[in-house]
Amino acid sequence: MAFRDTLSLRLPPPAVEPAAPDFVLHGLDVSYFTGKLECYCRYRALSFVRHELTGLEMAQLAKQHTRMSPQVPLLEDCRSSTPEAQRWLRDTTPIIRHLEGDHLLMPSGVIPVAPVRAFLAALVEDFGDEELWRIAMYYRWAPPCDGLLLSQRFAYEFARDLPSLPSLPGRAFAASLMNLRQWLFSVYGEGIHTVEQHTAVQQHYLAVLDALQHVLQQQPFVGGSHPTIADFGLAGPFLRHFSSDPTPRKILQQRAPAVYEWVGRLWNASVERVPPPEEEEMEDLPRGWERLLPLLARYTDYLALNAEACRAGKESFFFDGCEVPAVPYRAWCRYQLQLRFLDLGEAEQGRAEALLRRCGCWRGLFGEGTAVAQAFPAEGGTQPPFCHKGGPLVQLGYKWPAYRIYRRYVLRRLIPRAAVVIAIVFLLMRVGGLWGRRVVASLALFFLGRCSW
Repeated sequence: MAFRDTLSLRLPPPAVEPAAPDFVLHGLDVSYFTGKLECYCRYRALSFVRHELTGLEMAQLAKQHTRMSPQVPLLEDCRSSTPEAQRWLRDTTPIIRHLEGDHLLMPSGVIPVAPVRAFLAALVEDFGDEELWRIAMYYRWAPPCDGLLLSQRFAYEFARDLPSLPSLPGRAFAASLMNLRQWLFSVYGEGIHTVEQHTAVQQHYLAVLDALQHVLQQQPFVGGSHPTIADFGLAGPFLRHFSSDPTPRKILQQRAPAVYEWVGRLWNASVERVPPPEEEEMEDLPRGWERLLPLLARYTDYLALNAEACRAGKESFFFDGCEVPAVPYRAWCRYQLQLRFLDLGEAEQGRAEALLRRCGCWRGLFGEGTAVAQAFPAEGGTQPPFCHKGGPLVQLGYKWPAYRIYRRYVLRRLIPRAAVVIAIVFLLMRVGGLWGRRVVASLALFFLGRCSW
């Protein structure tokens, strides 16, 4: 059933689209990683069309083509020369590297030529992909204004074709359920409970803005005169979250106007118009990154603790005063960074190690040596960007262990609050008369609407 509403931002197809595009980008308009990949495709001037998925369409793509649990974005390579096993691509970082190596496409140079700089850009890309994810999801679902807005967009855009939501009450229920679910995962499930923990996340966002403001006041892009993978890694949180969602957007505009300007510049950039790299971009450390490196050191410390927890089979660990979930995918990301470092030449390894030790990143990546402690397998048993083919549907890992978060929430918050409300209701019903029954009704409505927070 098509919803005739004024809340959906789904756009009609553009007046002119490629008759036979080389690629189809399947994703969500509000998606972190869809924004990153779309930004890259626009910069590369690829022949592509965007397909905003609904819930049923996402499930159908997973069942028919990828044989993996639904995820976005997916890039469909429609070129006749592409082997069938390589037609469906997943995971933005491997997708970008796969396309950078495609000799049939115009060269773009988003991977820096200088080896040490290329490694640092990959580290920043991973920082944007995984570290800033926590801040972006916090600001999307912690402020009530943002959570209400985005949950309504999900209900009217993503869930619009679900058969259980044919009416306005159904869509309102779906929005409330989405708001609660995402708050549980993105705020409560990330161990952000106390005022101090909320403040720490907010201060971390300000520190990121200040560091990038320092960089982007000196040059048009994070890596220098032209976009690199560092820019596209940061595009995920900044394009679809920090510059779009109400609360972080207001902070971004006031705190870091050069960063806000960079978001639009990157979105409008094209490889056909950007000048070639400057001579100084052959140096190891990009201009202004001395303010950014301490944030990377904090992230590499997190990666080390996360990998240790994953090796030990733990569901969570403590970092920066919060109990955070252990994420196997991020352990695999750290392993990939280690391999990239080991691919450097001997001289480049020496310069990179000295730089990483000076800024505090080395300990989190390698500890005291340079050996990889353990190889972590790719999700789904297939090395990205390619998808699993044939056989049963493969379930990918999630950033949040849902069952543990639900259990902890019910035992620690829902049951104690429900017990208090039930006790008050019982007391007022016994002694309160008509006035008491009115108070009971008000409390019941309040509890039903707000017990989640």
